[in-house]
Amino acid sequence: MTNQNELIDLTIDVETYYDSEYSLDKMPTAQYVMDPRFEIIGVSFSMNGMPTQWITGDLAHVHAELEKIPWDRCRVIAHNARFEAAVLEWRLGFKPASYLCTLVGSRPHLVPYAGGASLDALLRYTGLGVKGTYVKQAKAKHRTDFTAEEMAEYGDYCCNDTDGCYALANRIRSVLPADEQELIDLTIKKYVRPTLCLNKNALLVRLGEIENEKAKRLDELSATYGVGLSDIRSRDKFAQILGAALGSNGKVPTKTSKANGSRTYAFAKDDVEFKNLLVHADPRVRDLVGAKLYFSSTLEEGRIRRLVEMYDVLGGRLAVPLVYYGAHTGRFWGDESIDVQNLPRVEWLDKSHTTLRKGHLRYAVCAQPGYSIVAADLSNIEARIVATLAGQTDLIEGFRRGEDLYSWFASMVYGFLVDKVAHPKERFVGKTCILGLGYGMGWRKFQLKMAQEGIIMSEQEAKRIVYLYRNTFTKIPALWRDFNYAGTTFLTDKSAMYPWRGLIFAHERIILPNGMPILYPGITHTTRGLGFRGRFGKPVMDNKPLGADDLGDLSNVWGGAFLENTAQGLARIIITVAELTLARMGIVAALQAHDELVFHIPTIIVEQVKKVIAQVMTAVVPFMPDLPMAVEIHHGPTYGDAK
Repeated sequence: MTNQNELIDLTIDVETYYDSEYSLDKMPTAQYVMDPRFEIIGVSFSMNGMPTQWITGDLAHVHAELEKIPWDRCRVIAHNARFEAAVLEWRLGFKPASYLCTLVGSRPHLVPYAGGASLDALLRYTGLGVKGTYVKQAKAKHRTDFTAEEMAEYGDYCCNDTDGCYALANRIRSVLPADEQELIDLTIKKYVRPTLCLNKNALLVRLGEIENEKAKRLDELSATYGVGLSDIRSRDKFAQILGAALGSNGKVPTKTSKANGSRTYAFAKDDVEFKNLLVHADPRVRDLVGAKLYFSSTLEEGRIRRLVEMYDVLGGRLAVPLVYYGAHTGRFWGDESIDVQNLPRVEWLDKSHTTLRKGHLRYAVCAQPGYSIVAADLSNIEARIVATLAGQTDLIEGFRRGEDLYSWFASMVYGFLVDKVAHPKERFVGKTCILGLGYGMGWRKFQLKMAQEGIIMSEQEAKRIVYLYRNTFTKIPALWRDFNYAGTTFLTDKSAMYPWRGLIFAHERIILPNGMPILYPGITHTTRGLGFRGRFGKPVMDNKPLGADDLGDLSNVWGGAFLENTAQGLARIIITVAELTLARMGIVAALQAHDELVFHIPTIIVEQVKKVIAQVMTAVVPFMPDLPMAVEIHHGPTYGDAK
C-alpha cells in the first residue's frame, strides 16, 4: 500500500455542464460522466494548500494542463470524490495514488451536528468558510456560453470551494484514524476501478420474469377478488375495496401528510397500521394488503434498469457504489438506487435448486474470464457479539462448536427435532429468533416479519415464541437493561466517561474500540423515554438545549437499540479490519456487503487465496478475545454461485 505520509495532497473541484434533466441529482455518477452531453467547464486545484489554480478550456486543453501533475504520488481530496475520481480516471485517464472524500469523511463526527453533508452546511458548522452560489447561475450553460467576466467569476467560486474543501479535509483528518481514511480510498476505488462484471442477458431475463410474475398475480387477484391493477394503484379505489373487506369492525388506515398536514391514506410499506393488516384474521384483507405492497414496490425493477444502463456505459463492468459510514453505526450504505449491500440472498423454491425464489440479481454479477468470485461471509457475527457481550454461555459455546443453533432453537419452539433439510420453514423461524430477537424485537414486529415471509402465526403464538427466547437466554434481556441504564445515565451527562468491555459511554456517544463514535446528538429524556436528533436533524450550531418544538423530530432509543447499534458497530470494525489486512496483502475486495467481503480472484489460485482469507477473517478479535469467530467462504463464476 502507498505510504500516505509521502503523498502530495491535491484538492480538486471539477465543474461540468448540467441542466434540468442532465444532472447528478437525477442520474447515477457513471451514467452522468459517460453521457455524450458531458462537458468540463473548468477545474480548480491546489497542491498541499498552495494558492489554488483555475483552468478552463476544451477537454484536450484541460488534459494537457492536468497531465503535468504527478498523479501516482497524489492523494486527491474532493467533496464527493466519487465524481471527481470518475472524471479523472474515466474521462482524463489519470489514476491518483489515493482519494479522500470530505463528503463522506465528515459523516462520523460532523454531519450529525451540522445537519447535513453539503459543503455549505459543513463549512458553516465548522466556521471554516462559506460556500458560494454561482454554480446556480451556470445551469444549462456550455463553456462557450460564458463571457470572460462570467468565467472569471465561476473560477473564483470554484477556487473558493477548493479552499474550503482543503480546510475541511484537514479538520476531518485530525479526528479520523488513518485506517478509516484508507477505507474511504478503497471504497471510491471499488467504484472507479471495477473488476466485477454484469451479465446483461441475465438482467433482461429477470426483468421479463418480473413482468410475467406480476401478470400472473394480477390474474389471480382478478379471478379471486375482481380487483385490477388500476384498483390497486388508485388510492381512493383501493381504500373503498379494503374498507369493504374490513367491514364495520375495521377501518382503513390513515395518517397526517408531511407535505401539507392533511389526512391521507396510510398505504406505504413503512406505515405500521397498514402492515399490521398482513396478519389480519380475514385472508381477503391479507391478500389485498399484500398485493398493494407488492405492486407498489419497484425496487428490483429499478435496480435492473440501472444495472443495464451501467452495463451499457461501462462496457459490462459493475461500478460498486458504496457510501462510507452511511449508517448511524458506521456501516456502509448501498447507493445510486442499486444498493449492492442488500441484493437479496439466494433462496430456492425446491431442494433440487432448479427454481429460484430470491437472489436472481446475484447471478447477474459475474467474474471476468479466468477469474472467480470469492464470497467470504462472517457467520452470524452480530448474534455472536450479542451472546458474548451478555455472557450467554450456552449460545457462545454452541457457536464455538459450530452447532446448528437455528434448528436447535426451532426444535424448542415446535416441540420436535427440527432438521435443516426436512424442516426449512421451522428452521427459518429459529434463525429469525436467534438473529433478530436479541435486540428486543416485540411480538407484534416478529409476527409481521413472519407474515412478510409467508408464515402466518397468531398473536398468542408470536408472544409464546418471543418470550421463549427471552426466558431461555435470560442474560440477553439483562444486557438490554444494562445498556438502557448506561444510555440513560452516561450519554445524557456532559461529564460522563464510563469504560466497559472496550466501549466508552460518554456524553452523546458510545466510543467503539477503534476510537470511532456512535453519536446520539442532543440525547435527552422525553415523555417517551430517550430521544436524540437524527443523522440529518436540525443543525446544532450553538448547542442550545432542545425545545418543545424539537421533540417531534427526535428518534427514540432504548437499551435494545443501543445494543443493536453497538453490535453493528463492532461487527463493522471486525469486517473492515479484515478488509484492510487483506488489501495490504494484495487481496483487494471488489465488494463489501455488511458482514461479507467479495473478491475477484484468478481461478488458478482460488483455493490458496481462500485459505488466507479464512485465516484473516477468523483471527482473534483483540477487543473481544472470547468472541467465537467463523466464516463461510464459497466461490464460483457468479456471485450467486459463490453463495
